[in-house]
Amino acid sequence: MKLGACRFAQQNTAEGTQSRCTVFCCAKQQAPKGAHYLSHRFGIVPWGAHGKILSVDREPMPVPEVPAISTERPSAPRPRRTGRGKLLRGLLITLLVVLGIVAIRPWSYWDELLSDRRSSRMNDVIITPPDHRPHDPLVTQTKTITPAPALNAGLAKLKESVALIEADGPLGREVIGSAFVLTPQGEVVTCLHVISRATSAVVRLSDGRVFDVAGYAAVDPANDLALLQLKEPPSSLKPVVLAETPPTQLTPVIAWGHPQGIEFSPFDGKVSRLIDSSQLPGGLQKFVRELTGGDTEQTWIQHTAKLSEGNSGGPLANDQGEVIGLNMWVDRQSDYSYALPVAALKNLSNLRLPEVQPLERFAASDARVRDATWQTSAQKLRKLADEARATKWQVHEWSDYSRLQHLAWGVTLANVPEHFTTKSELGDRLDELVKEADRVAAQLHQHAWNDGGQIIVLNEFAEKEVTRAGAGVVFFGTVQRVVEGRKQERALLVKLAGFEQMLLVPLSGELNAPATGSQCLFVGVNDRGRTVRYGDNPLQPIVASVIIAPLIVPLEK
Repeated sequence: MKLGACRFAQQNTAEGTQSRCTVFCCAKQQAPKGAHYLSHRFGIVPWGAHGKILSVDREPMPVPEVPAISTERPSAPRPRRTGRGKLLRGLLITLLVVLGIVAIRPWSYWDELLSDRRSSRMNDVIITPPDHRPHDPLVTQTKTITPAPALNAGLAKLKESVALIEADGPLGREVIGSAFVLTPQGEVVTCLHVISRATSAVVRLSDGRVFDVAGYAAVDPANDLALLQLKEPPSSLKPVVLAETPPTQLTPVIAWGHPQGIEFSPFDGKVSRLIDSSQLPGGLQKFVRELTGGDTEQTWIQHTAKLSEGNSGGPLANDQGEVIGLNMWVDRQSDYSYALPVAALKNLSNLRLPEVQPLERFAASDARVRDATWQTSAQKLRKLADEARATKWQVHEWSDYSRLQHLAWGVTLANVPEHFTTKSELGDRLDELVKEADRVAAQLHQHAWNDGGQIIVLNEFAEKEVTRAGAGVVFFGTVQRVVEGRKQERALLVKLAGFEQMLLVPLSGELNAPATGSQCLFVGVNDRGRTVRYGDNPLQPIVASVIIAPLIVPLEK
């Protein structure tokens, strides 16, 4: 037989005679053309690679029934046995024993042949030859895992400068956006629309270090940029490297940030083009005007690196790790992402504030309302009042006025909680908060407000805050007159002392209207940026911001 040798033997057992068969195929022999299997009367054996058997049927082969053979002999005399016959009979028995051993031996030989468990790899599937147990092959599926490519030196250095910004939320700290270190003095840059969502925040670097944000070092609303100062920054901070030239079309870029909360994740893409705001579709132009608060013409880097929530404020870099822009927004319809070129970042140095401003200074209205609702308590209000009274309620810097702003929020929530939230939101805090607010009101009524210089200085800070949506405010004002609305609601028209700014203060049923011309101390909150317009000239109306001020303290003459 060319393709292999078939060994066949019979065994006599208690159940009867059984047959076994084993096929061995030489590794160097070739399969017949067009043939993929070897077949014989005892089963079908797959023809494997290089002529090796991949499996074999080891079930005992059925033995056909054999008619019984009569052992009776004719009555003729038996021939006499000779020595030669005994010899032949002994040889025959020996031969049968040997054949029986050979017939049984191949099964153990097959086990030994496969005992090394050597595997054959085919298309990432490992096929391990079966062991001695029939119909129990072991087949293992494996997957090829390609390791992430290593960052080059420039990108590795950039990663050390990328940061995430976290702010307190209802479930604890949460990531609100990205940032990156701009100067070794601990200044980080991000989008104004990112950090304005918080009144307090921390910055975390990729190595795990966390720093509190002291406040704003510079603000550029026209470009939606904010430069933040960290508290007690170490000298080991590594600023990014800014690219000297703008990118060209199809330049490879990497966007680094924290999309959907996946921290410190880079995404690659290419520059599509540099595009001006006026070249954007009408809907996007409107969006940019709302984002930047005006019609300032910007140039944007349009690119294909995927951005998601959490990427805003992060760097857009070339493949050498040089920052070419700051990622800001994405157009979901076209799937293009947009970054502000680094030229705008370099201009931040010309917009530095005289001193670092607290985050409340430029916080959005909803952030102020949310944080005030979460953080206001009787204990905090008492602490603020004690600190302010220790300084005789005087204001010398922004931190002093910020303290009064928090106090104003506490007093307002205690008196008119339903205007900004619900009583259930304040819960058990409300009763204690009302008691503490009454104590603060009594202290303010007892204080002698006769220092003209104090009034002017305080109003210099207030003038910048009374028009800011959701800002807590404490100011001195002169009552111009009482006005009534269509539904008989009453309000005071008040002029900010020392300034031309007009304000409208609604009067609740419990507030008595001060006399016209009287000067008062007002404690309250800007009503989410609401304004009223009035005057004799409709082309030049007077605009007054609405202030919810539940506490009005008339000054002694």
